[in-house]
Amino acid sequence: MMDIVDCVDSNNRPTGQTLSRDGLKGASCYFRVVHLWWTHAGQWLVQKRGKADDLNPYMWAFTTGLVTTGETPLSTVIRETQEELGVTLSPDSLRLVKIVPTHTGAYHTFAYIYHLDHPPLPMRLSDEVLATDWWDFATIQGKIKDTRFWNYPKLLDAPDYFDEDV
Repeated sequence: MMDIVDCVDSNNRPTGQTLSRDGLKGASCYFRVVHLWWTHAGQWLVQKRGKADDLNPYMWAFTTGLVTTGETPLSTVIRETQEELGVTLSPDSLRLVKIVPTHTGAYHTFAYIYHLDHPPLPMRLSDEVLATDWWDFATIQGKIKDTRFWNYPKLLDAPDYFDEDV
């Protein structure tokens, strides 16, 4: 099944248009994505992506996903965590940290970044996730520098991507 997304304008307001996933690159409209910062005791949950068609295939990243038509960003982060890790999250356990707009590059997005502070739970990996681990922030920064972790500040053109207390 092909994912269909709702288009939004540069102010994050719905336009009434939709696009299929394969039409997103270079599209004139914006779309919404979610990122999950799952932390506990100074460690961040990271996952090694298993999708060849990812923007950066087989790299380490956070749990992320595309908000499809009829979904809210909150329902999307819950769905993606279930699909990718086999973990069902409660909406009350998640806090919206910020919304990061990306106005440059091949994709125009609004990234809804959610935070979950919770001890590790048993996980079931999916085809999209090859492995999970818990890293401290310095390790994440080092992996970004050696190009083994998605460089979200650069990809989203958001140098302040990590500038939040979690």
